[in-house]
This record gives sequence, C-alpha cells and structure tokens, in this order.
Amino acid sequence: MGYLHKLPLIMALMAALISGFTGFFRSIPQNDVLIRMVLFMVFFYIIGLFVRNTILNILEQLEQKRKEEELKEKERIAEQQRENEESLGQNIDFTAGGGEDSFEPLPVSEFIRKELKRE
Repeated sequence: MGYLHKLPLIMALMAALISGFTGFFRSIPQNDVLIRMVLFMVFFYIIGLFVRNTILNILEQLEQKRKEEELKEKERIAEQQRENEESLGQNIDFTAGGGEDSFEPLPVSEFIRKELKRE
C-alpha cells in the first residue's frame, strides 16, 4: 500500500527522467529539456492522482462487497439454524412400545413401599 500512495510522485519522476534523457540524447537545448521535464512532471503527477484514486476506490468497493457477502452468509446460517430449531419438535413419535398398553411400575417404588412399611 505504501507504493500506492507514492504512485503519482513515482510516475511524475519517471516521466521527467525519460523526457530528460531523450532530450539530452537528441541534443535539445537545456532550457527546452527542463521545461519539458517540468510539464511532464505536472502532467504525469495529475494522471498518477487519478490512477491512485481509481485503484483505491476499486479496493474499497471490493472490501465493501466482501463484507456484504460475509453478512449475507451469516444471515443465511442464522436462518438455517432458526429453521432447524423450529422443525425439531415436529417429527416426534409419541407412540411407545408398538401399541402395548401394559404398564409396569419401577422397582424403586416397590423398594420405597417396603421401607415405609418397616418404619
């Protein structure tokens, strides 16, 4: 991210260096080369600002979209959990033992009766 904030300056300096070298090798007078270098620096600095802002906006939109997707995923999971909790009591079979109507008391009750009689 550090290079992204320095992008306009880097673009301006690279454009100035390239225009300076090309002017020097073509034997253009120094005053003309310096004026071209300044113009290229200003022009490419402005272009660098637009490029940096565009990239930062794209990254911000991607981050926002990722957060929205995470929120939708959490909502979907919560909805599934609510549906599972609602459907838990609907499939209970209340029949016991295949229709036999015999009831046998627990042995604990017999033990309690015997103990009460002893006292």
